[in-house]
Amino acid sequence: MDINTPVVIIVYNRPAHTKKLLNKLKTIKPKVIAIISDGPKNNYRDKRKCETVQKIIKNIEWKCKKIYISSKFNMGLKERVYSGLKIFFKKYKKAIILEDDCQPDKSFFIYCEKILELYKNNKRIAGISGNKFNKAFINNSFYFSKYSSIWGWATWRRVWDDFDINIKFWPRFQKSKKWLKICPDIVEREFWDNIFNSAYNGNNNSWAYAYLLNNFYKNRLTIVPRHNLIKNTGFGKNSTNTKVYNNKFFPKVKSLESDLIIPNKIQQNHMLDKIDFSNVFGGGRRNTYPLKFFYMLYLKFFKIKIYYD
Repeated sequence: MDINTPVVIIVYNRPAHTKKLLNKLKTIKPKVIAIISDGPKNNYRDKRKCETVQKIIKNIEWKCKKIYISSKFNMGLKERVYSGLKIFFKKYKKAIILEDDCQPDKSFFIYCEKILELYKNNKRIAGISGNKFNKAFINNSFYFSKYSSIWGWATWRRVWDDFDINIKFWPRFQKSKKWLKICPDIVEREFWDNIFNSAYNGNNNSWAYAYLLNNFYKNRLTIVPRHNLIKNTGFGKNSTNTKVYNNKFFPKVKSLESDLIIPNKIQQNHMLDKIDFSNVFGGGRRNTYPLKFFYMLYLKFFKIKIYYD
């Protein structure tokens, strides 16, 4: 397999995950690999783990160009991912990106490389996801979602350069009719309001929420494959943001055909996005009847919002 697109991996203090991912990449042998690594927290155990990870990434076995973007101190996931990709995209126009807990199917790389080229100049497309949460059948090789899933993904410099990590636009955008249109369902909108308020106030360490909100704000869509192409092995107490297990997060991984069937139109698949919100992103029980009916009444009469252009 000949992969010309640079592959970026994001690592920190999980040697077993890092080694497993590199073993997977060894079968692909990307020509360019960039390793973004965060530094240790100020304790002995974390320093030892980070040192072990550094030894692993310094011993990549196949012949390739290696780019190391490292920090001597702990920056935190949000700042490390954002600044690391900012540095990377100063030199390269596109990337396939994997965090250390992502195990990609081989077909993921061909899929990303083809679509990166196909939509490189289309500003409506934010990126390409490797994971598909729902089990719905689709005729094409992929569909378009408003959700920016990042468990194995790909994007372009043009998107990252246009990324406001501090989401300074959020207070006004939250009150706009545009936001009302993007999330017309009151339960979903309230869920994301809470998430983005927390992100805006600096109460979570997730760059991914800011990235998603930027794509909402700019009316961008993400490409989602027909089959799930990524196995995520990072759930548990040592994870930064994915500590809670949900079996909906683990659909079976299946290879995607190399001859892609391209959709005729670029348009959001509202039905599959609705399924994913209910099952994965946060709808849960309160997004089903009769609980949804009572929750909607609560939001309507006790949490009134004013929207303007």
